[in-house]
Amino acid sequence: MMSKKTILFSLFALVVSTAFSIDFVVKERIVKFDGDRKNALVVEVVGLSEDDLVDAWYDKMKDLKGDVDKKRDEVIALETLILSVFELPTSVYAKAEKEDRYVRFSVAMVVGRGHLNSQEHPNAWSSLTTYVVEFIKEELRKKADKAIKEAQEALEDEQEDFEKLQKDKAKLQQKIVDWKEEIKQAESDVIVNEAAQKAKLLEIEKKRKALEAAQQKKSQI
Repeated sequence: MMSKKTILFSLFALVVSTAFSIDFVVKERIVKFDGDRKNALVVEVVGLSEDDLVDAWYDKMKDLKGDVDKKRDEVIALETLILSVFELPTSVYAKAEKEDRYVRFSVAMVVGRGHLNSQEHPNAWSSLTTYVVEFIKEELRKKADKAIKEAQEALEDEQEDFEKLQKDKAKLQQKIVDWKEEIKQAESDVIVNEAAQKAKLLEIEKKRKALEAAQQKKSQI
């Protein structure tokens, strides 16, 4: 009879440059897959969704050339060979379930008429733990990379907007300089204009007097 003793590994402080941390724990427990209870490796992880894990695991199993099927939150891979864990093709069951603030990702492997477990298959169990934990880490890295890329793009957009504002300010400042020069020139033109008006008034007065003289001369004829 297999012991129900839980193997618990706490892995904390996986910090990514996006300024948030992710932690997960690994356990051994009985999990129901496709209506059947199986001994499974269970990883409780923060930072990934059920869809993230199920889709990524499905792709991973497909790459191993097994007979893979996906049903909602479960992936069943028949005749699948994971050489780093077990030397023969076997059935691998996986599922993801949302629990409070974390997602529980469970993986079970069929071995003979039973399931892989830590007591009967310590080496293979350790290898499975490494395999699944590395899978989780890789998905966390992918998500962190995506977050970094999005943050970088957002930062670049803000920097572009800031540079545009700087250019707009420079243009406005140049306009002010140009306007000041125009005002200065206009003020000078006003002075010239006023002098021209005075001169013109004198000419008008001379022409008016000439007109009056001509009119008076006619009146004397």
